[in-house]
Amino acid sequence: ETLQRVSFLGGEGLKSALLLFPEGTDLSDSNLQKSHAHAEKEGLAKYMQVLHPRTAGFETALSAMMEVAKKKQAEKPSLLDITVAYVHQVPGELPSEVKFFGKGECVEEVHMLLQRIPLEMDMADAAKLCTQLWKDKEEILCKFYAPCQKDGLRSGNDLPDPSALAADSSCLWEDAPGAKGRIFASIAVALACELITGYLLCTLPLLLNFFLFVAACATFVLVQKLAGGIDKVILHHAEKYP
Repeated sequence: ETLQRVSFLGGEGLKSALLLFPEGTDLSDSNLQKSHAHAEKEGLAKYMQVLHPRTAGFETALSAMMEVAKKKQAEKPSLLDITVAYVHQVPGELPSEVKFFGKGECVEEVHMLLQRIPLEMDMADAAKLCTQLWKDKEEILCKFYAPCQKDGLRSGNDLPDPSALAADSSCLWEDAPGAKGRIFASIAVALACELITGYLLCTLPLLLNFFLFVAACATFVLVQKLAGGIDKVILHHAEKYP
């Protein structure tokens, strides 16, 4: 029901996008072990570069958007499959919050493979489609990280193989249509936020700054509790003020 409400906000042409992460979490060692345990229980192959996807959520989301498109007499939604691979400072390692915020380690390169998947199949086959996409991702990423992996370990000396994600239309991110404008806008917004924060810290008393911060956090938590989640607040606002 919530997905259909969100999809209806796309206007007459159903111009909305839904970002899905069927894995549900990140590729940490503990999550990888859980995925292996699930694979053993269900008789599935053990993946090393991805987690087995949660196909129920994918199937529900796709079904909801298909239903809305049918009711609005709009075109069927398109599925854009994105596979992401990283070149870390230590070849083969994956980025994490601890490495980024704790150690200041940022990836040197990000490679993305975008594929438009036709949705001509029956909805009963949506789970199979999701499973096949993740099987293909595992094969692609294994090829990408193969040069820098040895004896099952992620880190190594050689760099990953970018050709694993190459396509005929490959290009640098900054050369993609509209990318430079979005990069500039993002930097401008981030800089404006930092300037405003710096100005408030310099002009307002320290105790008042602390009080405003605590008040903002408390308000956020209170609204979230009362509304049943901040997403419900955003959805309600979008429906009331389209």
